Amino acid sequence: MAQAAHPPLKKGDEIVLTRLSNAVRGIRELGAFLDLCRAYRIRIVSIHDKIDTKNEYFPETTAGEVLDVISRISEEATKVRRSEWRIIRELKTQKKEKTKSALRQDREKMIINMYRSVHAIEDIWRVSGYKSRTTIFRVLKRNGVELDRRPSPARTRTLSKTKRTTDMTLLEAIEARHSVRKYKDEPIPEEILTTLRERIREMNEEAGLHIQLVTSEPKAFSGPMAYGSFSGVRNYFVMAGKKGEDLDEKIGYYGEKLVLLAQSLGLNTCWAGLSYRKVAGTYELSGGEKIGCYIALGYGETQGKGHKVKDVKEISNASDVTPKWFNKGVEAAVLAPTAVNQQKFYLEYLGFRDYSKLPKVAAKPLFSMVGYSKMDLGIVKYNFEVGAGKENFEWA
Repeated sequence: MAQAAHPPLKKGDEIVLTRLSNAVRGIRELGAFLDLCRAYRIRIVSIHDKIDTKNEYFPETTAGEVLDVISRISEEATKVRRSEWRIIRELKTQKKEKTKSALRQDREKMIINMYRSVHAIEDIWRVSGYKSRTTIFRVLKRNGVELDRRPSPARTRTLSKTKRTTDMTLLEAIEARHSVRKYKDEPIPEEILTTLRERIREMNEEAGLHIQLVTSEPKAFSGPMAYGSFSGVRNYFVMAGKKGEDLDEKIGYYGEKLVLLAQSLGLNTCWAGLSYRKVAGTYELSGGEKIGCYIALGYGETQGKGHKVKDVKEISNASDVTPKWFNKGVEAAVLAPTAVNQQKFYLEYLGFRDYSKLPKVAAKPLFSMVGYSKMDLGIVKYNFEVGAGKENFEWA
């Protein structure tokens, strides 16, 4: 009933309404409303209906007119609700139009970023979704981008079949990312390195980590300590931070952020827990800090390939009755890279513990003979957030 939206009523209060149908939705609610007002000796004044329970403002109103008002309440309340629904529909339509505008802006931003990162016009057109290449030039011109008409090897370099853009969505990056161990001898453009360094600076400040980007250094992934099938690795992230119970999970969480950023910038990556060696002079550690892992970085000879993953029901309680956002989060999480593809984690939808807050989700590491389950959990949690949307839940 409408009264619940107002401060608590006290004896002797007065309620002034435009009309009774604005306060109740039918005869049953009207009865409850009148009982409440009689119990608290509350005066009711309905201006449009010309009703005053003290009979001071509208003494000419007859009992028949009051009964007529009561008989119309259900019909008028229905009209009010229909009006509210119409307004809600209009607001949803406006929101949809705003969403279309935001998507258009995102697409234009992608085109501009790709062009400034020296991608070929052919490649920009292919991933943009536009029907005509001419539209690409219109977008660039409209946004004040100066066109470089000079022939350039970088401009004519074509992309692989896998999408390599500067504005790939995070979900697309999750789906496109595969571990790559063999890399081309191709330098990473300075613009991309600047983007990565800036993001690393932000992450280090936010999480208290000491992540470092090492470039043009071939020794860490070569020699007897760098076992496995790595080759051509000259760039990598050193994932370091202060020793603590939460270090591994933080390294996993923020490392996956970097991995997906790198993927969206057209690069390839591979997590390395043991198959590297520490090269003196390439990194710095302060007191109490340690290295958790390395992440290889560069342009892969291939885009890697997917591996078999567990069914979502093996790693979560996702079902037909859990929210769609939770199920989407689990679908993203199951694609997260884990040590030797072990997937030793479990995601559980806990629901609402307090209806004034968001529903809870629990993420738990499971026992692993291999180790790295806490680092894996950090990776998984970030992927889940991307798929589910952080605005929909809180971690338990």
